[in-house]
Amino acid sequence: MNKRSDTDVRTNDTAEMQALGVATAATHPHPMPARKGDEEKMHIFWRVFGGAIISVAALGAFTLYNTLTSNIAELRAEVSRLNEIKVDAAKKEDVVTLRTRADDNRRELDGQKERLSKYRLEMDASKKEQAAATDAVKRDLTATEKDLQKALAEVREKLARIEGQQTPMKPTADK
Repeated sequence: MNKRSDTDVRTNDTAEMQALGVATAATHPHPMPARKGDEEKMHIFWRVFGGAIISVAALGAFTLYNTLTSNIAELRAEVSRLNEIKVDAAKKEDVVTLRTRADDNRRELDGQKERLSKYRLEMDASKKEQAAATDAVKRDLTATEKDLQKALAEVREKLARIEGQQTPMKPTADK
């Protein structure tokens, strides 16, 4: 008899479909089993919480970036206003008023600088908190991994004891 096995049929069908340029995944009735990917090799904690941790960090970075950007825009507006005042002051004869405005603007600019430095300190504190949280998670993961390895070793020992206690079955001779 001239029978072909399922794997021969699949191999030949796949080769024919690839030669014709047809996608095998969509049209082939017997899809090939999927390989074990990198995601299956990742620790379950990272598969579950990894995206969340990255999202929180990205959200924090985005918020800090927006805050710094708006502060920089405010500072630029203040500088442009100071430049306008400087041009206006050259035209005006009242130097005392100009000095008062400049002092006010300097104080306001100093206030903006202080706010910017506070934001930087908050950002540094946030980075430290995030690093501490990451270290705590790493320690917890390490402890969990050690516990799992210990439990696995105990299970293997128990299995070895159970397998050692059982005697292999001897075949019976039927007459």
